[in-house]
Amino acid sequence: YLLSKKVVYSDLKLYYYFERENSITKVFNEKRFDALGALKDRIDFFKKIKREDLHSKSIINYLKTIGFFSIDAARYAETKDSQTKLKKIFKDELEKYNIEISIPLKNKIQYLAMLKMPRTYKFLRENFRLKKGSK
Repeated sequence: YLLSKKVVYSDLKLYYYFERENSITKVFNEKRFDALGALKDRIDFFKKIKREDLHSKSIINYLKTIGFFSIDAARYAETKDSQTKLKKIFKDELEKYNIEISIPLKNKIQYLAMLKMPRTYKFLRENFRLKKGSK
């Protein structure tokens, strides 16, 4: 993408995505932790090419992903260990990345709510439109 000579964007809706509540992609398992490694690679890549804007956004996205994983893990009793592990990862990563960039307070509150009260956060998000870009 960074080496492309031309990039085109279209806002046409070319596919329909349907999510079932009991879908296999909704079940949490620790294979999802692999995605965190890929997100960290993206953080390192943007830092290496000195794209501070994308570096900061990728850190915020990484932390938010940990929070969403925690919400998914909270749904299943057998993933209690995963949830504990996610909380530790989050705490360590927040400390580390808060030194690198200034994480907005709004995001910190969101992440903490996702980790400390995942079911409540999910309920509020689904019922009060706490979605990306909403005010």
